[in-house]
Amino acid sequence: MLTHSENQTERLYQAKLKLKRTPLNQIREIWFEVEINWRDRGKKDEANQPQRRVRAGSAVYNSEAM
Repeated sequence: MLTHSENQTERLYQAKLKLKRTPLNQIREIWFEVEINWRDRGKKDEANQPQRRVRAGSAVYNSEAM
C-alpha cells in the first residue's frame, strides 16, 4: 500500500495492489485500487471547501494460470 499525506490528519492518496494466486502459486488476478482526496482552493477569502474524493479500481485476469 502506498500513501501520501501533507499533514497527519488528511491523506491525499492511497494506492493498493493485490494479487490472487492459484494453488500452484501462479498469479491468477492482479487488482489495482486508487483513492485520491483533495480540496478545491477557490478564493483566499472563502472558507475551507469540502473534501472531494475519487476512487478507481481495475483487475487483470490471467487466463493461462492453472
